[in-house]
Amino acid sequence: ADVLRQDVNELKEKVANPKRRFVYLQRQVSPAMAEYVDKLDIPGIYLRRESRRYYPTGEVSAQLIGVTDVDDTGVEGLER
Repeated sequence: ADVLRQDVNELKEKVANPKRRFVYLQRQVSPAMAEYVDKLDIPGIYLRRESRRYYPTGEVSAQLIGVTDVDDTGVEGLER
């Protein structure tokens, strides 16, 4: 909870449902945070790689090409 800057009770609620086999605690963390959490070696806590888009020309091309959300669904521009 401290590493993710989240409330302990909220995290407990996320993982308390025994019918859920998988739950995201946090997505799109920095590589440094991922490495730190991995070194904590907490049973049941695993990391999952996610891609991230970079625009070589910055925001100019982002407006035309568009953007996706964290689930890679197009929400703006040509991506949509």
